[in-house]
Amino acid sequence: MKLEPLALAPIYKRKIWGGRNIQRLYGRELPADDIGESWEVADLEQGVSVVQGGPLDGSTLRQLVASMGADLLGDAKPQEGGFGLLVKLLDANESLSLQVHPDRAAVDRLPGAALKTECWYVLESRDGFIYKGLKPGVRPDDFRKAIENNTVGDCVIRHDVRAGDFHWLPAGTVHALGAGVVVAEVQTPSDTTYRVSDWGRGREIHIDLAMQCIHFDDEDLSPPGASGDVLVSCEFFTVARHTVAAAKPAGKCAVVMAVSPVGRVRIDYGQKKMTLAPGQTVLIPAALDASIIAESCEYLLVTLGSGEVK
Repeated sequence: MKLEPLALAPIYKRKIWGGRNIQRLYGRELPADDIGESWEVADLEQGVSVVQGGPLDGSTLRQLVASMGADLLGDAKPQEGGFGLLVKLLDANESLSLQVHPDRAAVDRLPGAALKTECWYVLESRDGFIYKGLKPGVRPDDFRKAIENNTVGDCVIRHDVRAGDFHWLPAGTVHALGAGVVVAEVQTPSDTTYRVSDWGRGREIHIDLAMQCIHFDDEDLSPPGASGDVLVSCEFFTVARHTVAAAKPAGKCAVVMAVSPVGRVRIDYGQKKMTLAPGQTVLIPAALDASIIAESCEYLLVTLGSGEVK
């Protein structure tokens, strides 16, 4: 099999808090609904990426994990038989619910749950903000009472954000995207979410489940492994931001996201090259040597598995 970067068809998700900003920023043709999420790389029951173009056109990511093995994944292990990352674009035209995701200890207690650790790279902020983490001194009884009294927003830390900001959200962190923010999200492959407030919109909330997941002890939410171009390096993935050129780490599976609204990103592999327009994402198999060159376009280089990007 001749290896090449894999372009994957986006999977669009309608959300009550979504909008049309992915179309405005990146010129995409979206479905008619308000779109909150574009799953760029996914291998979940709720959506599996499909290769678009090239010799593997029509293949699902789950099929490629099974057929390519280490040529695709390198030394990373499949997660529940599938790909170990979920990569998205999120358009918070309105605020998302205040929510939490389970860590390993909570997953062991909660049937059907899957660990979800994530991070956000802010692509656009229209006077936007996020909630991340509990204010010092907030205890479980305080938090539960605040949920019942509809004052839970007073218990969490609000951060104003702008384009280029990065936020680390390990499992167990109470958080929400605020209105007016578009982000690239990199996370473990899970869609397990427990809402503690939906700001009165009437959707189901999951107080008892959420309370079993929230980390009430003070926690360092600075991204581990951050250094130079590296934004975070954890046991699941490494995310680096580049404005010039970088080589894909040898033997590692990587995702490249062109995140600027202008310019392009070029991927050179062997005697061939591929060009990414703003907003496009590709998956580069571990066995393929490739160089990524920014042409007036910032990009994220996301590496599957642990280890720093150099």
